[in-house]
Amino acid sequence: MGQAQSTAGVQTPDWVGNEATEIKYEKSAYDLLKSLSFAEDDQGFTYRELTIKSIKRWEEQFLAEPKNLLALAAVSKNDMKQIIQQPNAIIDDAQVFSDQIAFDGAPITNQRSSGRCWIFAATSVLRVYLMKKYKLENFELSQQYLFFWDKLEKANFFLEQIIDTSEEPLDSRIVDELLKIPVNDGGQWDMIINLVERYGVVPQKLYPDTYNSMNSRGVNALVTSKLREFALQL
Repeated sequence: MGQAQSTAGVQTPDWVGNEATEIKYEKSAYDLLKSLSFAEDDQGFTYRELTIKSIKRWEEQFLAEPKNLLALAAVSKNDMKQIIQQPNAIIDDAQVFSDQIAFDGAPITNQRSSGRCWIFAATSVLRVYLMKKYKLENFELSQQYLFFWDKLEKANFFLEQIIDTSEEPLDSRIVDELLKIPVNDGGQWDMIINLVERYGVVPQKLYPDTYNSMNSRGVNALVTSKLREFALQL
């Protein structure tokens, strides 16, 4: 609880307090930065601020190299990750295995742009048992179904916490902490157990994903805004 900094277990390096050693470390850092030409003007190396003269010199040095001009043109029109990729590294590290593990569970699922990894992991494990029992080739449990009930449970829990702290000032640390993130997508094993025991599961075809479940940032922002509004009323 609280924001107090803990100093337990923090050890001071042996060289701190030894003037000669400290000077040695300081000089080493100085020489390293100077060798990189990070900041140097007519008066020598400076580390306190950027200077226009230094920035201008860096630009001139960069543009003077033909390879830098080629790199600049490439990254201006293409995905940087594709540009810096080393083809030889992919070839040298080919994913070839002598042993193959049997694949359980189809189709492969995708949580898209959401934080439902824990729900996807749980439903993928649960469906394997059902697929073997009923001899199903393809089967998927609804992640959206559990996602909906998870949002409702989190909203209820948040409002109950607001009621319990209703005597606290609005700017108290505990209320401030509650209001930071009333709901999010995250969860863990005990939460999925509680959801399944209370609400059960349904096939994905009966309760399919929606745009907002696959792209949850928007709905999270809306629910967060409304919960803060309700918290103020409470």
